[in-house]
Amino acid sequence: MSTSGYRLGIDFGTSTTVAILASPDGRLRPLLFDATPLMPSAVFCGGGDDLSVGADALRAAMSGPAGFEPNPKQRVDEGTVLLGEREHRVVELIAAVLRPCAREAFAVAKTPLTEVVVTHPAAWGPARCAVLREAASRAGLAGARMMPEPVAAAAYFASLVQPPSRPSGCLLVYDLGAGTFDVSVLRWTADGFRIVAVDGLDDVGGLYLDAVIVEHAAAQTADARDEWRRLRQPETYPDRQARQALWQGARAAKELLSRNAQAELYVPIVGRSLHVTREEFEAAIRGPLSTTVALTTELRRRVVAAEEQAELMLIGGASRTPLAATLLLRALQIAPTVVDQPELVVAEGALLAPADIPPPVAAVHTLPPPVGTAWPPPEPRFRGVAAVPPPTPPAPTQVDRPTADEPSQLTALPTEQATTVLLTMPTAKAARLISRLPTAVVERIVAATDPARLGRLLALLRPFRAAGIISRMDDGQALVALRSLPPERTTEVLDRMPGPRAVQLGRKPVARQPIAQQPVPRPRKPLAVGPSTAPGRALTAAPGGSAPLADVTAVSGYDRTEARGSGDSWVRCERCDIVMKGRSLSRHIDKHDATSPRPATLTGPIVPPSPSSAPAPTAPAMSLRRDELRQRVRAGTPDEFTTCPACRAKVKYKNLLRHVDREHHATTAR
Repeated sequence: MSTSGYRLGIDFGTSTTVAILASPDGRLRPLLFDATPLMPSAVFCGGGDDLSVGADALRAAMSGPAGFEPNPKQRVDEGTVLLGEREHRVVELIAAVLRPCAREAFAVAKTPLTEVVVTHPAAWGPARCAVLREAASRAGLAGARMMPEPVAAAAYFASLVQPPSRPSGCLLVYDLGAGTFDVSVLRWTADGFRIVAVDGLDDVGGLYLDAVIVEHAAAQTADARDEWRRLRQPETYPDRQARQALWQGARAAKELLSRNAQAELYVPIVGRSLHVTREEFEAAIRGPLSTTVALTTELRRRVVAAEEQAELMLIGGASRTPLAATLLLRALQIAPTVVDQPELVVAEGALLAPADIPPPVAAVHTLPPPVGTAWPPPEPRFRGVAAVPPPTPPAPTQVDRPTADEPSQLTALPTEQATTVLLTMPTAKAARLISRLPTAVVERIVAATDPARLGRLLALLRPFRAAGIISRMDDGQALVALRSLPPERTTEVLDRMPGPRAVQLGRKPVARQPIAQQPVPRPRKPLAVGPSTAPGRALTAAPGGSAPLADVTAVSGYDRTEARGSGDSWVRCERCDIVMKGRSLSRHIDKHDATSPRPATLTGPIVPPSPSSAPAPTAPAMSLRRDELRQRVRAGTPDEFTTCPACRAKVKYKNLLRHVDREHHATTAR
């Protein structure tokens, strides 16, 4: 740690970024962005290569939500991110967030910086740290040193101990940030401190607590359905302003409830003011906070000896919630250390920690919560004041469970070992890791998993990806896979399968009928509705409401271009046995492509149209679909969920174009 010149410490967070500047005399001062030390980590692209960050990005997002990325840190595993109509490298987005920190530091110091430290989560591997290091270099902070966030927090805690005393034993760092929760155990040594174990959740944080207040307001004003539809899915600039005001009010109410017994929340558009009490708020968040306490207690039980002294420190803005400290005190019997500004702890500690940090002893992860429950209730030992169970910490050499933080590491493991790794790490982390694996690798792991663990493994997959994998199994394997899932997840998977395949697996299997005996569903309108594409011919149905299927013959090498010209000829999909008009084939085959990379082979007579019946030239369907998707994204709100038109998957508006590009390749030619 350098003691001369100006030094800069940066805490690059999921929701906000903090920068602390240390002067040569050792004084620490936070850098201000729009008169606040908390700069939003959001990025906005309005066109071209110019990127707006912080509060400017939040304001610009209301006019163009398609170009808004609120959390670049969560996209660190992705090579590129689609903002508006342009793709940007993730490292460029992170560099854009770090650049104002460098600019403000140089403006204050007016001399070159002697040291720059950027913090990152303890669970990050070399690949993610390399992205962060490159982003710092692009932001003008070449040579920045990377430091795990728990190490910085431990250095800050050590600075609170008055000499000649020094910390001893272990330190538990409970980090409840804006978007994630992390817990770490550090052991004090003669050389400083060392990370012993880490764990966490990716879906609990301050944003979740804000959402609890918003949902409480929605329940209190349930009669204003139209107004809430405008707030949840704003389509105009005033509605987007109202939505932003609602969430800002929810955040202010959450912070006020940390100090007062009640807070007031005004709901725009609805035009009502509501009173939210701390009792109501704590009742709603007790479940997820109990889960964080359970992870902390389990981590302590596994790695801290019974006779070893342990301290507890709370950091992160959401740790101000009084219920978090109360639950931790009851479960651990340790008085937590709470500071006035927990958001600044990591950035300040980064400047206090020594330069040489011992590597982590082991990354020990607790067991994931049961599949099928959003928030498992805490065990009885967490209720009230109870003694901590006797810990049985394993030595580092006794940790025989394999670990893998990168897809390449998981792919290199044997199949059985890879399954064990996925099922023993936190659920959110396992789901994020398996989403980055190639489909062929996932299918190999699923095929080798025993039925007892198959349901937990499939629950890690997104519904549309699980539907694609299960639909390619034979009937016996597919039924076993579906029965291993929870009922609600089974319904989601079946909804994303091709219709006949979903019926076959979700209900009683049906026997295939000869092609000439399969009825064609009646159209909703009478068939004789006007002239067909061929001159002098009317649309007529065969007796009994079925088409003349005797004319349907098998062909190979189906061509979509020819299918568009087949007009009213009857054709049949060989994949799902559905008989339809030729003009519907191209759209039908797109639905197959949404859940399976194999092209659908169709059978049916393909007769070239006569010149008089040929359809007028139109723009390619590919660009038309992209125009429609772009309009749909612009009309929505970035963080609201919508439905993919191809696979019915639930995705956010801001991710819709990227989802279609990646999963269906329907909008871009790569």
